[in-house]
Amino acid sequence: MKIQIIVLTSLILFAACSSAHKEQYQQAKEQAETFEQKVQLPNIATYDAAVEEAAACQKDSDCIAVPAGCCQCDGQTAANKSAQTRLAGLKSEVCQNRVCTMQMCLTAVEVTCEQNRCKAVKKANQGFF
Repeated sequence: MKIQIIVLTSLILFAACSSAHKEQYQQAKEQAETFEQKVQLPNIATYDAAVEEAAACQKDSDCIAVPAGCCQCDGQTAANKSAQTRLAGLKSEVCQNRVCTMQMCLTAVEVTCEQNRCKAVKKANQGFF
């Protein structure tokens, strides 16, 4: 009889705790969704488009390596050196509050001007960090 009472009491407590956690989870989920709606982070596509627009060149020396995205592991791409300051500012704005991993990334590139467009070619086995 004592065992039955203990088991029944345990089941009642478990059910009560389970429903309390479910309500807390639902509230946290709703708060997160509201936060995402309030905070509109600039889209990385804005930065990607700016890099693409800044790819015009006449010679190899016009081109520099710039970040290909918010994180170092995104690697590098090529753009015209005249756009370096503008791209850095835009990247800073777009990439604020982003979380990045730091896992064995290949980042070194060789930049050239091909057909009046800056191009980046990854250097094999170089630029890992």
